[in-house]
Amino acid sequence: MSAKDVEQIVVHFNKPVMGQDPLSKELFNADRHKLIATWARQDGETTIFLDDDSVIIASWNTREIKTIQWPTGQQVVPTAAAFANRMEEIKSKFPNAWSAWSPEEDQKLIEEFNSGLKVRKLSESHGRTRGGIKSRLRKLELIKMDE
Repeated sequence: MSAKDVEQIVVHFNKPVMGQDPLSKELFNADRHKLIATWARQDGETTIFLDDDSVIIASWNTREIKTIQWPTGQQVVPTAAAFANRMEEIKSKFPNAWSAWSPEEDQKLIEEFNSGLKVRKLSESHGRTRGGIKSRLRKLELIKMDE
């Protein structure tokens, strides 16, 4: 996987907060954390970061977060309006993001993937994020869970 295929979010905090190294599982304090996530939502007082499978990658109290830097490089204060803008931005670029897959679209994805199309081209073809395409390829058992 190249760096271009990673949806990295950087969360900047008002003061250092506890985090856990994803590989060693060691705990650490830092005033910023890098996450491999696709999107975020606010759930009451908590900001939750998720991947395309809606698996929670991390969460913190929203008041602890100073800014969030999206993969585009845009840095925003964590407000409901900022999250709504981010969702609109994703939907404008990938109109089928978070939409259900039809059997016909699954078949088209399988055919295109088997013909050798790369994830980036599949993403363009289907109007979905790269993470969404990878998630579907995993569900269709065309790639392994760790790919």
